Amino acid sequence: MGRDNTELYRTEKLKCALSRFSNAINQINILAYKHVYFLSNGVLSRNPYINKLLERFYKDSYPSSNGQGYLSVVAKLISCYVRSFAKLSLWLLQKFFFFLSGYRSSNLNTNASNLLLIDTYFVVSNLKKNDYRDKACLRGLDKTFEKHGKVYSYLPIFYGEKNPFKYISIFNAFKKNKVDYITDYELLNLVDVVKIIGFIITYPFFVMRLARSLDVADKDMTLIKDELLLTINQITWDSYARYLVGRRVGEKITRAKLISWCEYQSIQKNLYKGLRDTNKSIKIFGCQFFLRFGDWVNIDIPDSEIDLGLAPDRVLVSGRAAINNKSRVPYELGTSLRNKQIFQLENKCPCGESELSPIILLSYLECESKRLLQLIGGSEFRHEKLYVKAHPALNLAPLKSFIHNNWVVVEGDLYDSLQNANLVIVTASGTAAEAVAIGKSVIIIGDPNGITTNPLLNLGKGIIWDFASTVQEVTSIAVKLLEIRLANIEEIYVLAEKYKSLLFSDATEDEILTMFGLQ
Repeated sequence: MGRDNTELYRTEKLKCALSRFSNAINQINILAYKHVYFLSNGVLSRNPYINKLLERFYKDSYPSSNGQGYLSVVAKLISCYVRSFAKLSLWLLQKFFFFLSGYRSSNLNTNASNLLLIDTYFVVSNLKKNDYRDKACLRGLDKTFEKHGKVYSYLPIFYGEKNPFKYISIFNAFKKNKVDYITDYELLNLVDVVKIIGFIITYPFFVMRLARSLDVADKDMTLIKDELLLTINQITWDSYARYLVGRRVGEKITRAKLISWCEYQSIQKNLYKGLRDTNKSIKIFGCQFFLRFGDWVNIDIPDSEIDLGLAPDRVLVSGRAAINNKSRVPYELGTSLRNKQIFQLENKCPCGESELSPIILLSYLECESKRLLQLIGGSEFRHEKLYVKAHPALNLAPLKSFIHNNWVVVEGDLYDSLQNANLVIVTASGTAAEAVAIGKSVIIIGDPNGITTNPLLNLGKGIIWDFASTVQEVTSIAVKLLEIRLANIEEIYVLAEKYKSLLFSDATEDEILTMFGLQ
């Protein structure tokens, strides 16, 4: 039977690992998730990027928990407590600075009716230049709401800054800004802080008790037990705090809609559960306005978690290929807020098609970017002029030594850089899908020893995109993709349009309002 061209590309080995992985975790969560503490566990959240469980299922690894002795567990407990209380101390200092700033949410205190709550990430380093708005995830929604007279507040998750003193200027700017913010610093009180402390102290013992209860005769359960114990020192109270935020919002706001950036991680599940426990009238829109990856399993919502009050009421996705008609949660077509430029670009390459014009797009992960540069540096491309563009979140300084003198580092807008290329080389990046959708040939650098993160579909492999995991493959596949472009560029452009229609969606302001039932 042929592959479904609208599905994400997955090898049979990865499909098998994902099935075992999801079935085993879901079986545990039916009971575990009845206790709110377990919503904060990274292993049970099925997020493959914060632990190694999926990779171990993929490699069919054998458990090693028998080697975790008493001293190892005690060391992890001490590490968990020290790191958790250190982070809580910093958060309390930030809360103190918030109190001194005098800022308070006007919408929270006046109990505005029909309030729109925008649950999203605030990257602290970018807040000032972004006018203290979200221009990373749900970009532009606030402006649309303002233009049409809708009352909204941000419910932000601050991300990427550990220095509490950096928040002083942020809170002072909130007072001067016309935008409304409802923060955890305002919502959570002394009772909530005591609950967080109780969580920090008792959570590891809940996890150890769960691990001991798993059936060690079942290899999959033993792998999960092993990973639960290995990750017991991870900081998780900040996810639990989001549950308390949800409860406080549900108590203080009677009528609202939550518009949530929904990766369906622990932090989102906790917020949704907190809202459901106190105010079932608040409707939750889970916005998955991002590109999906074959191994990004946590963004799918199991039916068992719907019954536990953890799921949004509706999921909006960025493209038709992401609509899940088998889910009990309604999936609907949303919009690609972060990729609007893709609909304004022509497929034609200004540089022509007679020779390769390659660009390397580096991942935000330093290890992946280093691996990519080393591989390309060992290929024939080391002698060629090519362009290198770093992910905005990547610190390029440690990687400078891997960039050859004849390579050119480019900055600025991604789409401007892509316009002058016909071959894009990437690893662990959604930009592969953006590149294909505007008619660029793409080489995804695979991981020969593990799972390759890939956002592309069962469509056009070997024609507009392909994998390479060795120096020889990079060179040979680049030549092959160029030959295909020269022989049949129209087929490339047809595939590009198919990708654009399947993975991305444009929407007018009226259509955006309709998505959220605001018309």
